[in-house]
Amino acid sequence: MRLARQFNPSEFKVLAGPEIIERFLEGDAGFLNQLIDELGKPISLSVEGQYPPGGYDMVLL
Repeated sequence: MRLARQFNPSEFKVLAGPEIIERFLEGDAGFLNQLIDELGKPISLSVEGQYPPGGYDMVLL
């Protein structure tokens, strides 16, 4: 949230291994939608095979 206010990106992108993306889409979909609403910005998800289990990056675009 702090980065959203500081840099005011037009959107966010989560780069993560498949297990993290699957969790966002299935188990934590409500949290993801709530975060999108709070930020007022879209959040896209991208599966990246080179990330270790539990590893992810959040990119401001």
